[in-house]
Amino acid sequence: EDGHYYCTNGGVIGGTTGACTCTNCNSGYSGNHCQTADACVSTSDSDDDGSDGKLYCVNGTPAGLTGACQCQCNAGYEGLGCQIASDCTVSDDPSDHGVQGAFYCINGGGIGGKTGSCTCTNCNAPFFGSSCANVAHSISDMTALFNRVSNHVGEGVSTGSSIMLNDDEAVLSENTYACSEFGHNCADPDTMLWTENLTGVIKCVDDSSECILDGASSRRAMKVKGTGYSQLALRSLTFANGYGGGSSPWGGGMFIYNIGLVVLNLCTFQSCTAREGGGLFVYEHGTIVHMHATYFTGNSATSLVGRDIYRHGGIVSVYSNCPTPLDSNIPTKGNALSTYSSSDSESGHFTGELYSYHECDYHYVTNMETLFNKVSNSEKTNKGNAIMSGGDLVKLYAGGWGSKYECGMGNCANEYTMIDMTGLWGTIACEKYDASYCIIDGRSTRGIMSIRGTGVSSSGLTLRSLTFENGEAFYDGGGVDIKEGAIVNLNLCTFSNCKTTSAIRGEGAAICVSTTGTQVNLYGSKFVNNSSASDKGGDIARVDSGTVVVSGNCPAPFSSVGAIQGDPLDTYGTVGGTAFSYDCLIPCVATSSIDDKGDGTPNGNFYCIN
Repeated sequence: EDGHYYCTNGGVIGGTTGACTCTNCNSGYSGNHCQTADACVSTSDSDDDGSDGKLYCVNGTPAGLTGACQCQCNAGYEGLGCQIASDCTVSDDPSDHGVQGAFYCINGGGIGGKTGSCTCTNCNAPFFGSSCANVAHSISDMTALFNRVSNHVGEGVSTGSSIMLNDDEAVLSENTYACSEFGHNCADPDTMLWTENLTGVIKCVDDSSECILDGASSRRAMKVKGTGYSQLALRSLTFANGYGGGSSPWGGGMFIYNIGLVVLNLCTFQSCTAREGGGLFVYEHGTIVHMHATYFTGNSATSLVGRDIYRHGGIVSVYSNCPTPLDSNIPTKGNALSTYSSSDSESGHFTGELYSYHECDYHYVTNMETLFNKVSNSEKTNKGNAIMSGGDLVKLYAGGWGSKYECGMGNCANEYTMIDMTGLWGTIACEKYDASYCIIDGRSTRGIMSIRGTGVSSSGLTLRSLTFENGEAFYDGGGVDIKEGAIVNLNLCTFSNCKTTSAIRGEGAAICVSTTGTQVNLYGSKFVNNSSASDKGGDIARVDSGTVVVSGNCPAPFSSVGAIQGDPLDTYGTVGGTAFSYDCLIPCVATSSIDDKGDGTPNGNFYCIN
């Protein structure tokens, strides 16, 4: 009434006596006199301290009034503005996913990370997974495998007694898995294993190829009915001699249906048969199959269509790359697949280049130094510094026709031998199926390779598509000296101009085999101009013990190709089989892939259209 009017917190006085106003209050204040502190509001500006009612508050809720603001943090966060993610804490509640800092982590797992990115690691064996909640089940025989994975329930169908939980793993040891005489450890008379909405992984230990589901030409290996909310991954399994018969004559190796999502990594379908889809039958819209480095060989269909894969709905994707953790490697491209899509199939398709792919787990060497470091492991000589593990594959770079691997400074075993191996098993092979691209040259100064045993593996060491040239030894094996119980397969190899120089006991100019238990098998290998000064096996000598067998057949996967017989071999001692030089000329196959050059990658695939 006298013109004086209470106005605070930055308010601007206005009006006239009797009608005064206080407006334009500072931020965070209101009321007729700007006297009221407002409730605090949150911002994402770290400079806002609440003095004007605006408070930096993330991952939390603002509280208080202007000038006295606080940020009340959500669970799992801290700091004045709740901007700091707290350390994760252990929870035994499966619903805790770390969003609020508590993370489900059991079975000895160590908690780590911050809210929103929690981890659970170092699980106690045999547990694994993001929360150490899943189990890796060790499997060693068919009964244990059946009980762990064959969960389908139906009339006349047997069901396993201890089925793994979804997302668990079944890890198979190397073995042949087959039904018992009366089939008590298999699903039914038509099928070995039958899963329904099972998810997780079924795999062979260490990505070995020696986990074989053998249908014995009387049952299919596996039937997959759906995979629920996730996927079923099969890795490094061999489906052999499967038979699709009885009431469902489809898919001798596998029958996948009912919206199943199946991933096949590093698998093999071998000698399986059915009316359609000798290897694999895929059925129904929504069924999806992804294949990485999966190999088909020797499968058949009595209808003559879809020997490898028959698609009656669904999507089948064939990938030309290796699966993790081998995805930096390039698989070997094999035969074109025999596939078929039925005319009345539901929506779906094939994708990718429809070929077999295999050989992912390998070491790639490009010169003599890297080859020596990978395979020459004997303690009796200079030793490589990055030796392959037992069962591994070493691929030699094929730099071009006549490409050679020769000794230089420090990249050979010693002055007498290029490569000296003890107890090593696996495969050493040219990346092309043509020995003329990978020549190991002794330069008439050294023996090329000494093999002293091949460890505990019954499959031994395979040498494929290598040329042993100008190897020279005083006594034994200018090309290869094999002894001490080694098991060696020589596939598609060439021995040229190798010699032994001792006139008294220079034995086996190309190959010398000795000592009890040593076994050597030759497939499609040829011998040219080798000589022994003692006339004891210019090509092959078997000395005192061991066995050598020369086959007149080409090796797998070309066993259907007739080997071309060459000159008789110059042998010493007992050599089994047909002692001739052999050559396997792989016939060319027309393809629609512009990358196929017909240059020795596996089967002479050659781009040829119109």
